[in-house]
Amino acid sequence: MSGSAGALISELAENPATAAIAEAAREALTQGVSVAAWLGVVALVVGLLTTIPLGRRDASTTDTPTEPEAEPLEQGRATAIDDDGPRRPRGVRGP
Repeated sequence: MSGSAGALISELAENPATAAIAEAAREALTQGVSVAAWLGVVALVVGLLTTIPLGRRDASTTDTPTEPEAEPLEQGRATAIDDDGPRRPRGVRGP
C-alpha cells in the first residue's frame, strides 16, 4: 500500500514490537473510511430530498412578477419614439 494513507500500517505490521499498533491502525483507517462514506451518502440523500419540493411548485404560485396591462392611448395623442428621440404627435405640423 505504498503512496496511500495506509502505507505506514504495513511497515508497522512488519515489526513484531508494533504489530498490535498496526492492527489498531487498520481498524481506525477502516472505521474512518466507513464514517466518511456514510456522511457522503447522508449528504447526497439530504440534497435529493430538498430538491423534491422544487418540482412540485404550481405555476400559479410562482414569484414571477407579471407585467401590468397597458392602457389604451387616445386617438392622435400618441407620440412616436425613434432612436433619435421623441417626435411630434401625429397630425401636428410645424417647424
